[in-house]
Amino acid sequence: MRKITSVIAILILVFAGAYGSLFAYSEAFNRAGEKTILALMHILEEAKRTNGSYPVAVEETEAFRNAQEKVWGIFPGPKMAYRLNGQEFDIYYYQRPLGPHHGYKSGVQEWYFEE
Repeated sequence: MRKITSVIAILILVFAGAYGSLFAYSEAFNRAGEKTILALMHILEEAKRTNGSYPVAVEETEAFRNAQEKVWGIFPGPKMAYRLNGQEFDIYYYQRPLGPHHGYKSGVQEWYFEE
């Protein structure tokens, strides 16, 4: 009986630790995504000041790649997507796990969640 109680207690601790770690990683992933969006907004605004308009594609530029934040300094951060709509842009990424888009729309200057 004591062994069964010990095994159950250990399993509860393991599952609680795994859940806590997954939750902490998910929060760090989303914070990294928001930081990356803020950095990319500055890059895009600078490009508009320099060239008079937002760039059509930025995913392959070095500035875009350098702005990508890592999760906890070692894990890859969210993969950003950039979409230009006339004189407005959207920057977004997929939230984890299996979540909606989270991003920023420059036309209305607000953050959004898209499911």
